[in-house]
Amino acid sequence: MKILLIDDEKTIVEDLKKILHKMKWKVETAMSYEEGIKSILAHKYDVIICDHHFPCSRENEQGLDIIKMMRRNKINTPVIILTGCDITQIKPWDAFNIGVDDFIRKPYHPEEIIARVKAVARRSFPTKHNSTNIINHGDLSIDLDKKKLSIKGKEVYLSSTRYLILTKLLKNIGVFISYDDLIRYLWGEDALNDKKANNKLRVHISHLRKILGSKFGKCIKTVQGRGFLWEDEL
Repeated sequence: MKILLIDDEKTIVEDLKKILHKMKWKVETAMSYEEGIKSILAHKYDVIICDHHFPCSRENEQGLDIIKMMRRNKINTPVIILTGCDITQIKPWDAFNIGVDDFIRKPYHPEEIIARVKAVARRSFPTKHNSTNIINHGDLSIDLDKKKLSIKGKEVYLSSTRYLILTKLLKNIGVFISYDDLIRYLWGEDALNDKKANNKLRVHISHLRKILGSKFGKCIKTVQGRGFLWEDEL
């Protein structure tokens, strides 16, 4: 696998390179906004890891601007945003619409980096040459541009919250997601202090399982007392 790492912090770049090299992946680096753009336009990568914010010569440009440029140029390489911010400050629903595939929050665990890179790469392979922004998983399909779910070609209605939960799980197949991570992702940092948030999340998960039916509903596994993950039925 060939990965491009865009970050202006040398220590983070060196740390990530060590983690990714352990998997025998080829890693190229760019230390600025401009270097990142040049590398993306000149080479093909399987995954791009990009810092959310770094100094650059153009005022107010950030990692999300690189993704906008990529999608305008029909470059569909999956992108993971690396950020020290509260995820909700980035407005994840807007970022996913732009074309972000996932987020990793600093400080990170090496195993989380590896798992998320594998997840976005695995998801992108079947649709790498598809000009539309679609997640295809067997008979299940999500059009990320139109925010629509289809099962066996039939459109199925999802509320915005359940849509966000489903896309989060499908972009991280086989990766455990804690209650706190999901709550923070859906409703923000302050929601972690809401005693009803866990129950509200479980209710959404329960309804989502029913909506997905017996086949896909079973793929949402509960890790008792900790969170959820999507795991395909054998």
